[in-house]
Amino acid sequence: NDPGWAIIFATILLKIIALPIDYFSYLEEEKIKKISKKINEQTKNIKDIIKKSEIISKIYKEENIHPFKNFLLQLINLPIFIAFFLAIPKFLNNLNNTLFLNIINLKYPNIFLGSLVVLAQFYFVFYFSNPEHRKLILFLIAAITPIFFILNSGLLIYILINMILVILERKIIFTQQINKRIISVEKNDS
Repeated sequence: NDPGWAIIFATILLKIIALPIDYFSYLEEEKIKKISKKINEQTKNIKDIIKKSEIISKIYKEENIHPFKNFLLQLINLPIFIAFFLAIPKFLNNLNNTLFLNIINLKYPNIFLGSLVVLAQFYFVFYFSNPEHRKLILFLIAAITPIFFILNSGLLIYILINMILVILERKIIFTQQINKRIISVEKNDS
């Protein structure tokens, strides 16, 4: 009888389905982060754009990285996100009771939920984004922040739960990667 819980459970289910794609996307991001230092070192004093492009292409080939693979992996999730984004308002319009926890009407904007979405995005950017791109991402978040205060609360719950799950996913994957490195170092020291 609580549509908010239905949105939360559906979001969790969709995230579980998308987990393998998200994991491979994370691995690709890590590969790109590793070679970005190498690219910066080899291209920092080169002014010729063509020469820079050749060096970057060479590094990508050496490291067996396809630059658009991560983009394509992200693109796979986009139709799911859009479909869910379009379905929530229709779902809410067909209900008589649209209260979440008997407090928040999911058909209308909610400043508290909008603020939580913005905070979750800032948290993600500060802890998980590439420092080289952080300023641009923060600018984009600041530019779209007003939208979060006009979206209905059902959509805000979906976005918030999705962000929380992405943060948890990254923390778990990041912790696993650190543990693998520690085990690897300990084996090499033995």
